[in-house]
Amino acid sequence: MKKIYLFFLMLQFLVFPEYKYLLNLSCENKKLLEIVKIASFNFISGKEKYNDIRIIDENGKECEILGVNFLKDEMEVVFKPTDSINYKVYIGYSEKNKIYEKFKTGEILIDDYLPPDSIKSGVWLWIEKSLSGFYSHTGTSGFSFHRVNFQKQFPVTPEDKIITYLFIEEENPPEEIILEVISRYRRHYYFSFGKDVINIKGIIKEKLGELPEIGKWIKMEIPLLKVKERNVEGIGFYNDKGKVYWDITSLNEIPVKMKIQKVENLISPNTPYFNYDIEGPFKIDEKKIIFLKLDASFFSSDRYLWEIDKKIYTGEKVFVKLEGEKKEINVKLKVEKDKLSGEFEHKIILGEEKEIKTNFNILPFENFIYENEKIYIPVRVENLTEIPIKYNLVSQNNKEELYLFPGKENGKTINLSLNPENEIRIELYFYDIKLKEKIIDLVDLNEKNFIIDGPFLKRNDSYIIFKIPEYSNVKKESKFSKMIFIGDFSPELIQFLNEKKIEVLNIKEAKYENYLFCEFKFIQEILDKIENESIVCLFPFINSLLRRHRVDEWGKVYDSILYLLSQKNSNIIVSSPFPSYPYPEIFQSYREKIKEITEKRNFYFIDLYKIFAENGERFFKLNDYVYKNLPDKEGLQIIIDEIGRIFENEKSTYNQGGSTR
Repeated sequence: MKKIYLFFLMLQFLVFPEYKYLLNLSCENKKLLEIVKIASFNFISGKEKYNDIRIIDENGKECEILGVNFLKDEMEVVFKPTDSINYKVYIGYSEKNKIYEKFKTGEILIDDYLPPDSIKSGVWLWIEKSLSGFYSHTGTSGFSFHRVNFQKQFPVTPEDKIITYLFIEEENPPEEIILEVISRYRRHYYFSFGKDVINIKGIIKEKLGELPEIGKWIKMEIPLLKVKERNVEGIGFYNDKGKVYWDITSLNEIPVKMKIQKVENLISPNTPYFNYDIEGPFKIDEKKIIFLKLDASFFSSDRYLWEIDKKIYTGEKVFVKLEGEKKEINVKLKVEKDKLSGEFEHKIILGEEKEIKTNFNILPFENFIYENEKIYIPVRVENLTEIPIKYNLVSQNNKEELYLFPGKENGKTINLSLNPENEIRIELYFYDIKLKEKIIDLVDLNEKNFIIDGPFLKRNDSYIIFKIPEYSNVKKESKFSKMIFIGDFSPELIQFLNEKKIEVLNIKEAKYENYLFCEFKFIQEILDKIENESIVCLFPFINSLLRRHRVDEWGKVYDSILYLLSQKNSNIIVSSPFPSYPYPEIFQSYREKIKEITEKRNFYFIDLYKIFAENGERFFKLNDYVYKNLPDKEGLQIIIDEIGRIFENEKSTYNQGGSTR
């Protein structure tokens, strides 16, 4: 067969002398081509209305032309392919004056994603098992139903049809599948294949045939003759059991796009040709932007000179960003080889403008880190534009490409591992255009200019992370003029402590933002009240404990709090959390963490779990069935006595010329 093909090519000028162009076509998805059985290509024809087109496959077999659509300066040729993936196309004029019918190219309803503004119902599961694109969609096991209602209305005629492609798993196949068509006024039409086993109250089904062949991709056609409302607003998919995968669904046929690999001008061999790919126009920050890729690499030449909107570019391939209000782009290509030159010119008509819409958010991360500790920042990117977009996420000279389909559900979360620089910028680009930016500043623990925003700490438009230095508390001998308690205490207990000449710094109950961060900010605000000649007793605040913050995060914040206190006073006693009776084990992990910190940083530690180990719950009882977070006066007196013993021992040791630590 190959010999026949070569012989045919040798005789091409004898057999087809009237043709002006010879094109080489190829298809990258043979499987799709075999099932769809309709293909098309676009050719830049200028003002010419060519009336003789012949398409020949690899074996010399001629393909049927299904239609030709003459667009402005271009022609779309639709044909019926054979089993080949490579084709020769001859384009020219014929004295027979052939007239090709127009081909009604379809419109995609579903392929890889749903429009962001559509309304979904049922369970949509997107699976990497596809005939076209990346994904097919399916539902739950057993009885499955999922439906989408579009915001846009698709007008239809009695001759139109819905076309979908499906794959039925061989194990446990369904006995019936239904495709639902929704039209204006919420009118529903149900088209069934297989046995009549799906019984839903109020629906009237029209049986179109038996269940399609299982274990392979099948093309299904749904005629819309009986849709009286003459529009389609939604599609639904049903099966009674098993697993059905649905791929591209369209209104009328969507031909498989063939790629032009080479173009020869049989009459003027020095005349070049180019392929182009255009993205846009896009609306970005009130600017209109177009990205244009041009490729003339299949035309051999020594020099390529492009003129695009009166600007000059060189090279066999060029990529151009254009800005401004435009309805068309003028492209002229001039080539030179062996002192011969040729030119090719085309006006590219622009489509409808699309606004780039993107959600770009930082997700909760650790707001306190130790020196030289890696920073891990999760970011979420969501494409809300009508079409897929390729983004670039840039941080600290690292770049990650993200190809996102429309819709929040198709967004991606990326966990960035960053070095602890004083300023970190995380930027989101579309090509070379910066769409969004997030800034993270690393600050020391004395920074007070920040606000608490839920799980974040912010300063102006930046996020902040506090750096915890390496430190050790160094006790200095001094006279103790008073005792200060820091923590959560009821008015009754505060009065009791004041009677004992103990000052209480009690955090005020505030509207919930983030209690752990509020506790850190509270310590910053009261530092001026901490005198050097005093005993400071820190009791972990109850609100952050009740919210069950992660133990490591809680520990870092309390390590930071102790650092700040140690800069004002070295006589600091740190208490474990109060036992949470009747379930003291609830705060056990926090007790272990604060004990670990005090040992590392050289602070006094009072273990309330040990103090109240024997019959301790009686100090926390309000009645036989209700417990309090804090002890009563008797329990608090036990703590005061224990603190007194610690400092009496310390004082005695200093008088002897040493320290207990």
